[in-house]
Amino acid sequence: MIFCGNKHERSAGPPQASSPPRGVGAVRALGVPMSKKHIEECIRDSLEAYFKDLRGTEPHSMHEMVMGTVEKPLLDVVMKYAEGNQSKAAEWLGINRNTLRRKLVEHKLAK
Repeated sequence: MIFCGNKHERSAGPPQASSPPRGVGAVRALGVPMSKKHIEECIRDSLEAYFKDLRGTEPHSMHEMVMGTVEKPLLDVVMKYAEGNQSKAAEWLGINRNTLRRKLVEHKLAK
């Protein structure tokens, strides 16, 4: 459900040459570091697209869906940059190492 930047960008047709790049993809293309605001924008744009895709149908269990969608890549990327060090990753995430371990197992990112 969450899509950001050029890799996951959806369009109704071929890209328009006159359209300036938007969102996180544009920020990355310009070499600007990601910030909390850019991540927030990406999520906001994704949620707006989600509601448009529903075409008036009421959503259900959105919190669980979004948290589940965001948590796995968050854990995966943080573990990569922490070079597999769970104590360091837990500190960066602001959670207990045992909680991190449990979440890694839940998302099948650790055995």
